[in-house]
Amino acid sequence: MDPVSVEPQSDALVTFCKDLTSGGAPWPPTEEMIARGLIARLPTGYPLTLDAVRQLCTGWGIAVMIQSMPQELRGFACSLNGHHWITISKHQTHPGADLHTLLHELREIVEHVFQELGLPTAASRDELEARAELFASMVRVGAYFPFFSSMLDDAEKIQSKFWRYGAYALIGVIGFFVSADAMLLPRFEDFPSRNLRT
Repeated sequence: MDPVSVEPQSDALVTFCKDLTSGGAPWPPTEEMIARGLIARLPTGYPLTLDAVRQLCTGWGIAVMIQSMPQELRGFACSLNGHHWITISKHQTHPGADLHTLLHELREIVEHVFQELGLPTAASRDELEARAELFASMVRVGAYFPFFSSMLDDAEKIQSKFWRYGAYALIGVIGFFVSADAMLLPRFEDFPSRNLRT
């Protein structure tokens, strides 16, 4: 895609990054802090979807394309002269990997804006890759919090102690598997091949 044909970044993207730099918190922020900031800007609802993140990207002036890519790539982000675009491979190896990859690439674009503001969070490409992986996982886990909070509220209303504690246990098990899936997905993806995000 020609960079000139991509909409330039919106004020919302810069505002998001500037909001994270204000407030007197130590720099650099943790990936959890950046993830919470992003989740607050996503539409409410469960579960978090690829389309919801794509809509946010579009609003921020980031073009997102899903297309065939070389097998060794899952996704690619590019920023040039205020234009940003993300390409995601349509051949992902695991369910949910497309969403994870989009979030990973989005974090790289956020880093580009941080650099333009003179406040980078990563000292090297390897550090940025690690931060972007953690960010993607944190967003995926954090997006479930309202759902689990609602489930816990409902479980609290159960009169029978046996069934109430059973509901708590079930919610805990579901939460464990959701968190494990989000946090371990990058490891799972490395089993069939050594694909890389960029």
